[in-house]
Amino acid sequence: MKKALLILLLFATCSTMAQAYQWYRIPESEFVYIDKKSQKFNPSTGVASGWVRFDHVEELAAVSAYVVSGKYTARQGILSMEVNCSDGDYRSLKGSFYSPKGILLYKATEPSEWEPIVYDTNMYEVYRNFCSAI
Repeated sequence: MKKALLILLLFATCSTMAQAYQWYRIPESEFVYIDKKSQKFNPSTGVASGWVRFDHVEELAAVSAYVVSGKYTARQGILSMEVNCSDGDYRSLKGSFYSPKGILLYKATEPSEWEPIVYDTNMYEVYRNFCSAI
């Protein structure tokens, strides 16, 4: 009985970990994905939030103050982000950056400053996707 319970618990844990993210590629961007399951909107603040994955070094550098020029060679960043749908600003809450081989390079645990969203950029497409349901 204990062995069957242990196997069932292990299976449930593994299947939960495998379904942690539900990535959806933003059609207007080749390198940006959003996790549809994590998206939330707070109507009282006008802020949408969710997880975003960037699969390109230049995109990481453009989006995050966490990537120090020349210090990291990140291929991918997975960030928890907030977008202020009313003001058109965004910030990263936390995130992890990985090498081309999948090795964790840096883990950001502090929120970045709010920054304005620039039209016709990948962050603008994140903004459009996060705030489109309003």
